[in-house]
Amino acid sequence: MRRSRFDIIVDILTTSIEGVNKTKIVYDANLNFKVAKEYLDFLIEAGLLEEISKSIGSTNITFQNNTKQPR
Repeated sequence: MRRSRFDIIVDILTTSIEGVNKTKIVYDANLNFKVAKEYLDFLIEAGLLEEISKSIGSTNITFQNNTKQPR
């Protein structure tokens, strides 16, 4: 059974709550890198995800969920 677009987005946002790299998102959301990039670009543009870099000049990009968490 195929997952819906919504299910994939939920998987990505759930994985990225604490800040993770693209590889972690790919493995946890069970995606390939091409599909993951499309979803990451969409979520960044929508303001639900942000790219953060841990150090200046680092080639590692970390993605973090930008939504408010329920209390």
